[in-house]
Amino acid sequence: MIYTSGSTGTPKGVVVTQGSVVALAAWAREILGEGHLRHVLASTSLSFDVSVLELFAPLLNGGRVEILEDTLALTGAGPDGGLVSGVPSVLATVLADPAFRVRADCLIAAGEALPADLVETAAERMPGCTVFNMYGPTETTVIATAGTAVPGEGRPSIGRPV
Repeated sequence: MIYTSGSTGTPKGVVVTQGSVVALAAWAREILGEGHLRHVLASTSLSFDVSVLELFAPLLNGGRVEILEDTLALTGAGPDGGLVSGVPSVLATVLADPAFRVRADCLIAAGEALPADLVETAAERMPGCTVFNMYGPTETTVIATAGTAVPGEGRPSIGRPV
């Protein structure tokens, strides 16, 4: 069970089934590939639904998870991984830090609208990194739509249905 404020601001418990988590992990393997899931830097709060993707997708696909204190722990000469994720506003802060040194080949932005300038910054700060824009309420087991955000293509699409 994950508690979410949803659109009302009042916390509510949402039950996510084991089958839904398994389906999410299988989808992640298909879309992201095992390479991106080999080493995930889990930096979102365990109370945030994206943590389900960060924890279970790699573990159910033979990868490993390195748990960080929070997304801000990605600043400095931080760890390297196959995948990092976060809320765009926090990712913007992390990527803007001159001390940011994390290398990753996959960045997932979720939980807020993804601005085009953040896609450009990610491309500059993490060359070769694929940026995914993902969205979904907790009730859909974290991700309902996903798409690749490409530098230079303007405002990223919300993607296609998962």
